[in-house]
Amino acid sequence: MARLAEGICDQLLTFATNQSATSLEKDTVYASWALEFVVIAREFCERVEKFGQPAEGEVATEGTDRAYAEWLYSVLPLIFYKLTRFPKFADMADAVEPPVVLSEMEYESLRLQTATALGDFERMDLPLSIEQTERFGPQPSLGEVVADVYQELLTLLVNYQDGVEERMRDALVGLRLGFGRRWGEEMLLALRWLHLELSASELLDDYGLLDD
Repeated sequence: MARLAEGICDQLLTFATNQSATSLEKDTVYASWALEFVVIAREFCERVEKFGQPAEGEVATEGTDRAYAEWLYSVLPLIFYKLTRFPKFADMADAVEPPVVLSEMEYESLRLQTATALGDFERMDLPLSIEQTERFGPQPSLGEVVADVYQELLTLLVNYQDGVEERMRDALVGLRLGFGRRWGEEMLLALRWLHLELSASELLDDYGLLDD
């Protein structure tokens, strides 16, 4: 799959830099918190696209990629936190999430690429509630969570790249809406799994510090 996020928002950030302070304060889409999140979203998407791609002439192999898992463990909390700090939108009740920009084939390609790169971290072997099992299955896929977050953030980036302020704002509102309704819980599940596999297991294996 082509590196879809590469180059997105370069023109936007240049444009925003040239705006007056008054304009940035007035327009939600050019507010500092929004532009900061756009940068984070772009970096996440570019990194996800690059992980798991073999060098030219090589064949991708399955296997645990601890570096990928550790990066997700550090970046997912940042995205989660930034989304919780979005301002309250007055029209949230009437908001509609914008259509996703990834085709089904592109999404599936990314999901499979991510699952392969994650190796043993891919299947989240966690005790789940009945409701969580019904929503995510008995062994949720970390690769699917990553693909879902990527899809949401890429949709925001593409709408920002279009430069139509109404669509840009709708994308911000829709992102916050989807986060609250659906994929925010997926992120928490992923973080729970990564915490157990990385931090908790490290304390147990290296220091014997976990309680029974």
